[in-house]
Amino acid sequence: MFSLWQKSLYVEALDLWIDSMRSQERCYVSHGHSDHAREHRTLVTTPNTASICRARFARRAERAPVAFEEVAAQMIAFARQALEGDAVPVFFAYSLGKAQEAMAILGSAGLPLTVHGAIDTLAQVYAACDVALPPYSHYSADSFDTRSALIWPPGGKALPKALRNKPVRTAVLTGWSLDRGALFRYGTERGFALSDHADYPALLQYVERAQPRKVLLNHGWRDFVYRLRALGVDAEYMEDHAQLSLF
Repeated sequence: MFSLWQKSLYVEALDLWIDSMRSQERCYVSHGHSDHAREHRTLVTTPNTASICRARFARRAERAPVAFEEVAAQMIAFARQALEGDAVPVFFAYSLGKAQEAMAILGSAGLPLTVHGAIDTLAQVYAACDVALPPYSHYSADSFDTRSALIWPPGGKALPKALRNKPVRTAVLTGWSLDRGALFRYGTERGFALSDHADYPALLQYVERAQPRKVLLNHGWRDFVYRLRALGVDAEYMEDHAQLSLF
């Protein structure tokens, strides 16, 4: 039976969306116009339309998610290339979580590290909790060694004082770097898909394993509610006036 969800048709018996405007696990695409064709995990269509979609989404496919070992290797290579070219590699990362991940990744490769004071403060908490991190230096404008990788919070886009008039290469650590416009928005040369959050498939896997009687959401995209309902999960987004599904 057909039902109308997310402004798209859905066939529950086949777990099949039809011309969905949002990426789905399995979707039939009638033709290649942008108001009907989106990237889906499994695309059901004619061979000719598949060729059109493949051509239209080719650039996005090049930016598909990569595994963690791969991301780490790319970060290490970026830092080494910068240092070999007498430039300072700067990695913008949140002070809690991503910064310490970056420290572990780069430090494991034997790269010298310098971190912002806020990152140092939280790294000391890690140490107090018996989480080992590689050796690093606390950033100081007077003593900064330009032969080390610098890990800096993304809040202030201005480079630190010690880097003025020095060659630098900048990178941002965020899952949003998979988006084609991310580098323009962040104003960096490179982006590495390092994220603290579970991705969409991981969230679905968590719900599948937990087998909850009800799922309440209070953060993120409301569309996730409809995806869970399509899987037979009683899900609801917590808000004062929730919009109920018609079907």
